[in-house]
Amino acid sequence: MTKTTLETIDWVLIAAGGLVILAAAVRWRLNSSLHPGRRDFLRHSPLRANSLGLMGPWVCIAGTLLGISAGPMLAPWFAASLPPDLLKSWQSLFTTELTAVFNTILGLLVAGAMFARGLKGFGIGRRKLGYELAVALAGWLAALCLTGVIVFATEAFLRHYRPDYHPPEHGVFLALKDPATPTWMRVFTITGTLLLVPIGEEVLFRGILQTAIQRLIPVRYGSFQHRWASIIIVSALFGFFHSTPQFIPALIALAILLGYLYERTGSLVVPIIIHILFNGKSLLFDYLARTYL
Repeated sequence: MTKTTLETIDWVLIAAGGLVILAAAVRWRLNSSLHPGRRDFLRHSPLRANSLGLMGPWVCIAGTLLGISAGPMLAPWFAASLPPDLLKSWQSLFTTELTAVFNTILGLLVAGAMFARGLKGFGIGRRKLGYELAVALAGWLAALCLTGVIVFATEAFLRHYRPDYHPPEHGVFLALKDPATPTWMRVFTITGTLLLVPIGEEVLFRGILQTAIQRLIPVRYGSFQHRWASIIIVSALFGFFHSTPQFIPALIALAILLGYLYERTGSLVVPIIIHILFNGKSLLFDYLARTYL
């Protein structure tokens, strides 16, 4: 395994994603030509009847704040023997994953109580898993294409206009790269990044916040502007919620795609699977680079 091999695989995945986006654009163009009333990408998207109001989102946001505040205090109880540098890294990782657990639990409880048909109306268990996997795979490839191109453009911009700027590395990869990191901490980090964080973030951002913001925006008959506005607002929040500034534009684009697919399919399982695959690919490539290069 060489650096060239990894880069080749990366570009093949990006090209495959480009073909998925092209195929979707051609299909939309054909449909809009045959049916002029279907020009909006979200037309005929399923509705998610709910009574979220203001209480539901604030319960979930309170859970997020609880995880952020409790994480640093609870983390040393589980790893008091770690050296100071690793303890700081552990606190950050533990806080992120504890917050994801709170997001998931509170989000599902709120959704079960406030969505028509409970979790099915929320987008879990709404469709067959085979359909969701197929859409998620195509969406994952599209996400790799979008984020790959944007990251490339962002890095070129930074090199040109800020040559002295050194972007910070994500805490997950710093912990995995450190030879002093114990095995149990590596397992915890990988499990959280691969499962806990994607589920928690999709439940909070796509499921609760995106739906709640739609209710706050006036609905114009025949228009989907309220849905698009909620997708963009939540995507911006999602991007700036992360701590790696050089990836914010790419993360916003990823979130827009996830938000669109949630609206279009009515399934929260689809963006969850895409998020898991996206993080999994990053973890796998990081491991291959550290092990073989």
